[in-house]
Amino acid sequence: MTTPRLSLCLLTWNEIEGCKGDVPRLPLDAFEEVYAIDGGSTDGTVEYLKDRGIAVFQQETKGYNGA
Repeated sequence: MTTPRLSLCLLTWNEIEGCKGDVPRLPLDAFEEVYAIDGGSTDGTVEYLKDRGIAVFQQETKGYNGA
């Protein structure tokens, strides 16, 4: 039996203020992978997350279903 992986996926779109408040509180080392799906942020969200070592993937289709 394989051990399940624990991943954290952040859905973002111009969430810089929320990220500044939430990301420092997240136990990132508790997850095997942490990444974000970004819907086209223009407020520095992507740069903020990347600076903290979080991989960011750009969403190709708008909306939560596209993420």
